[in-house]
Formats: sequence, C-alpha cells, structure tokens
Amino acid sequence: MVVKHFYKGKVYEIEAPAGSRVHRSSLGGSVLYTPNPEGGEHFIPDWPGCLMPQIAEKGEQGLRLISGCKTRFVILGVYATFLDSLVL
Repeated sequence: MVVKHFYKGKVYEIEAPAGSRVHRSSLGGSVLYTPNPEGGEHFIPDWPGCLMPQIAEKGEQGLRLISGCKTRFVILGVYATFLDSLVL
C-alpha cells in the first residue's frame, strides 16, 4: 500500500507493508495501522504531521519513504485530507 501524506504543503509518498490499513475518523484525523511481526498492530496517527514522514525516513514500523517534499497541487480550490491511500 502506498500512502500519500500531506504536511505543510508538501506530499510524502510512504510505502506501508502488506496488511496495513487506514482508518479515517468522522471526528477528523486518520490513523495508519501496520502489522506487528510479534502480533497485533502498530498505529501511527496523522497528527503531529511531521511524525509519519520521520518514521518512514528511519524505516521504522515497516514504513519506507518512497518520495518526499513534492509540492502539493490544489485542484479547483479543494485541499486533500492528511492521508489519501491507494493500493498499488
């Protein structure tokens, strides 16, 4: 799964391991769950915004930073949410 994480006007593409999932809360905010090899799951919130790119850059919790610091485009004046996931 590839997760696009938006932070301070930039886009970070982060690869999450197989079995990962994203949960979006109706109250705002999203959480990325990644499988833990020892059982259970790790959870990574989208707030603070700098947290997920830092974890991916270090290669922790199964995340890997694919690309970072791309400028975010605004289409028709609509901004994306913090997490926008797509399965490749």
